[in-house]
Amino acid sequence: MKSIGAELSKSIKEQCWVYLEYHNQQGGTTYFWAAVKAIKPKSKKIVVDMFNPKKYEEGSKDIIEATIFFDGIKDYKVLRM
Repeated sequence: MKSIGAELSKSIKEQCWVYLEYHNQQGGTTYFWAAVKAIKPKSKKIVVDMFNPKKYEEGSKDIIEATIFFDGIKDYKVLRM
């Protein structure tokens, strides 16, 4: 299995969304799709456009730019078409 970093880097090149299971700062788990815009290895942060399908179903159609922590990623899957 490839490393998370390698897969995220590949998702940038292939322009793919990534499904993330993420340990948030409130101590809970958040599930969302992310379009990775930049990886900052020194600070272990990732800049993403974030989309939450569950919130979309509830009426929020927003895509939010966010910075997440690499170490907060619990699981991931690159969504290739």
